Amino acid sequence: MRMSAVLAPLLISLAPIAAQAACERAMCIVPKDDMNFTKLIDFEDVPASIGLSSRIDNVLVNGGAGETLGAMHMRGTIVLQGHGPRVYPSVEAVGEGAIAILFDRDQPALSFDIKGGEQEFASVQFLRRDGSAIDTLTIGPLSEASYGFARQKMQPDIAGILILNTDPQGIALDNLRFEGVDLMG
Repeated sequence: MRMSAVLAPLLISLAPIAAQAACERAMCIVPKDDMNFTKLIDFEDVPASIGLSSRIDNVLVNGGAGETLGAMHMRGTIVLQGHGPRVYPSVEAVGEGAIAILFDRDQPALSFDIKGGEQEFASVQFLRRDGSAIDTLTIGPLSEASYGFARQKMQPDIAGILILNTDPQGIALDNLRFEGVDLMG
């Protein structure tokens, strides 16, 4: 057996650790497919509408009147999106607002899918339980893509995230993955 045939699987399994080790920030962007999570929120059980989106009123914190979260059908799935400053029920508000997520337990890593996107950018702020910032990463140019994030040294202190975007058509979130991360695949 050739040595390269023996080493190849080992090198592939170490790739996510190497990607994280190369990152010198508090938060690192890592390949989503290199992590295994035990929790998935796909929003398929959230009441949703087609087009404008349905308004979700039972959230912990709203923005101003009409600046809340919404769920809508988008290309065969239900996605979560924020209603922005043009406020619900204006169609121009869909996808323009912030999305904030608070986890029950602190996490070392997470991933999600962005739906929509017209080549602009989003910032993802990672927060501790006391509300202090761990780091803020900019992702983009936005299009439909999956993003994975890991805390440097896999420190489990991500209590929540805040996603803001500058995309002209707005964005939506799908397939939030977290908990039970195994970077060895």
